[in-house]
Amino acid sequence: MDDLKWLIMALLALFLVWIFVGSKGGVGELFVNPPAPVGPGGTYGGSITQGTGQDSSFSTSSTIGGGQDLRDLKKTLQNIKNLAGSPYKDKITISSSSGARQTSPDKERIEIKVNRNVEGGINITGWRLESDISGVGDSIGKGSYLPYSGQVNSKVEIFLQATDKAIITTGRSPIGSSFRLNKCSGYFEQFQDFKPSIPRTCPKPIDDLPNVGVGAEADKCISFVERLSRCELYLESVPLDIGGTCHQYVTADVNYNYCVEVHKNDPDFYKREWRIYLERNDELWRKKREIIKLLDQQGRVVDAISY
Repeated sequence: MDDLKWLIMALLALFLVWIFVGSKGGVGELFVNPPAPVGPGGTYGGSITQGTGQDSSFSTSSTIGGGQDLRDLKKTLQNIKNLAGSPYKDKITISSSSGARQTSPDKERIEIKVNRNVEGGINITGWRLESDISGVGDSIGKGSYLPYSGQVNSKVEIFLQATDKAIITTGRSPIGSSFRLNKCSGYFEQFQDFKPSIPRTCPKPIDDLPNVGVGAEADKCISFVERLSRCELYLESVPLDIGGTCHQYVTADVNYNYCVEVHKNDPDFYKREWRIYLERNDELWRKKREIIKLLDQQGRVVDAISY
């Protein structure tokens, strides 16, 4: 009986000690008191890694570039535009960012457009596209004003004029350089894959057919050439009964370079569009919650867009 009393008294003593320790900030307090407030500029939880240009999973409440909030892109974008200090502001704008969400550098693209009231040309060589979220970006290089097929083309600084647009693709050029579109550029589409596709609006082969005379051979020649497609080399066997001149034309002259030589002085030869390539192997832009800035040669903001 005495042993039982001592056991009860010992348990009671332990209970009183536990209560006393817990009331002075012991173990129980860890589950009762809230965590201390987070101070200005502090973080709570795990860290966030950015800067790859790839879409990644991170909290919409994370902070970005100077304390910005990913939930408030519109406000951030407006602040960037309000502070834009480039003299080219409103002269050149980012007209489309829909291609920025593409999943490969060869498809990923941004479009810029020149205001119709701009006078003269604007040199955009050395301008930069840059993410305000990750800080990654790249600069616009030189391009070929009039490229030729099958050769290394010289490059010049890129000037845009009123109503011109430029599609700036992250990846590499299928023809080896940035270039301005012309009425013969559709020939490039036959063997290369452009995103977006180049319009196949070349002159019809029949329009450039030289004089083949008269007679049955000439009739067969004209009928054959009238069936040829725009912007395509003829890759099948050519009939022998269309005459030598016609045969030479179809096999040697229905191509991009000949089209250029015949039409390069036409008043409507050049299109108001450049295809510019940043020549990268990796993507630049995030798939969502992104702000892309267009910067001039001095790093001043020309325009910005978010999605």
